Amino acid sequence: TISNNLYCLQQVYGTLGQFDKAIDYGKQSLALRQKLGQPQAIAMSLVGLGQHYLSIDRWDTSIDYFNQALELSERIGNQRYVAADLVGIGTSYASSGQPNKALEYYNRAFEVSQKLGDAHTIAVCLNDLGRTNKELRRFDEALGAYRHASAIKASLGDEISMLETLVNEGDLYEQLGEYAKSVDAYSRAEHTYEELKLSVVNPSSVGSFQSSSSGTLYSCYALALAHLNRSNDAIEQLERGRAGGLARQLAYNDRNLTGVFAAADAKALAEAHSTSISASKLLQSAQENLREASAAQKEFFKAQVEEYIAKANQAARDYELTKDDLYAKYPDFKLAGGRMPPKTTELKRLARLSPDTLFLEYGETDQGLILLTLHGGRPIGFHEIKVKLAVLTKQVNAYLSAISRSDSEEKRLSRALYATLLGQIKINSKTTKRLVFVPAAAMQDLPLAALIGPDGKRLVEHFAVSSTVSLGLLLTGSAKRTPSRGLLVVADPDGAGTSGFSSYAFGSFGPLSGARAEGKEIASMFPGSTQLIGPQARA
Repeated sequence: TISNNLYCLQQVYGTLGQFDKAIDYGKQSLALRQKLGQPQAIAMSLVGLGQHYLSIDRWDTSIDYFNQALELSERIGNQRYVAADLVGIGTSYASSGQPNKALEYYNRAFEVSQKLGDAHTIAVCLNDLGRTNKELRRFDEALGAYRHASAIKASLGDEISMLETLVNEGDLYEQLGEYAKSVDAYSRAEHTYEELKLSVVNPSSVGSFQSSSSGTLYSCYALALAHLNRSNDAIEQLERGRAGGLARQLAYNDRNLTGVFAAADAKALAEAHSTSISASKLLQSAQENLREASAAQKEFFKAQVEEYIAKANQAARDYELTKDDLYAKYPDFKLAGGRMPPKTTELKRLARLSPDTLFLEYGETDQGLILLTLHGGRPIGFHEIKVKLAVLTKQVNAYLSAISRSDSEEKRLSRALYATLLGQIKINSKTTKRLVFVPAAAMQDLPLAALIGPDGKRLVEHFAVSSTVSLGLLLTGSAKRTPSRGLLVVADPDGAGTSGFSSYAFGSFGPLSGARAEGKEIASMFPGSTQLIGPQARA
């Protein structure tokens, strides 16, 4: 029906994060269902709208929709909906910084779920109760709720939910300063996560599984280890977490690494990858056909989907086996592929080989950021940065906005970000010539080289600044490849690098005195390049 189609569009746009469109379709669906007098469907539309407004921090509106849904669910006597509505209201209050109100609704949801005997919903409510009690520093109540939830999930065989509970338990012990117990919980969570990850057959699904399941596990684990003076183990945990991200990157773009292979092996990898991707696309197409099929066509397309599932799984397994063979033959590929996270000894050797380089690796935790540093032969440095990630994200966005507007606020915001991210460490510009950052997610878009230190200078005025997704990636060999074709190089059309540039839209820029030499040097790396330098660039 039209109302169901509108509701589906609401859900799809919500999943895509396009909440304005999701809300628009949700309101259309709600109006039509109200006109048709479909109370259960109305309740679903109300809940969907509550969730979307919650996602954009419109908490009062979110609570209003959930309350409307709750009133309707109680009237029609659907207790499962009642429990879900109460959880929605509790989450809205929790997100808006009202934990006591959140606790009231989570407790009501827990009571309803107990009467229903719905073990899964009971465990969800217990996790919510644990998290909220932890925020209120009622640690005994929080721990009791987490342990109760863990026992229920174990009985249900729900390993993904057990993973969430173990991470929550580890975080709770971390806040209590009981770091040994925290490490134990995180260790069990990591083991559970990595066992579950092996069951993800399609490599293109690894990334989404990692994002939804592991969260800040590795960084929080690293933080607890560092507090126990185990910084060597801590940096291995950060790198272990980043290795999963590198594996995800490889799933989409293996060809970036085929330069280290013999030609036959590179071809085998490319063919296995292409076959896996093609099989996945055929399966998606078959599933779409099944959804749109008429009743008479259902059986045919159902059989086709089953056939393509088998083919897609087989292609994915073949792709994994091909990579396993290459991991055995090429250690660099194994390291870059996230299958062999680096050991501390290797990272320390990297630091010793670059004694004038300071390596800074960040990770996001529930309490802010962890920063581990490597510099020459010194012990690994550990710093905990207490900052709310939402606040840091807003600072970064404000800074980027100030840059785009050439705003006078840029310098103030730059100093503030330096103080947050680097204020705990002293960098000696006489002994340190290069900074290599491994930024946390909240820092990814931040131009770190532009940050202004206490001396009023930007980092780039003292150091060569670069970033990498993982220190382990710096350990991989770099096979030198011969360029297969030349480039078109255009440099310094205004002449001799002595002229600046200005425009009403973009402001004024100084001359680039080294542009010609840089253009010529780049062209020399690629035989057969065409150079348009100086006046030729204007022709």
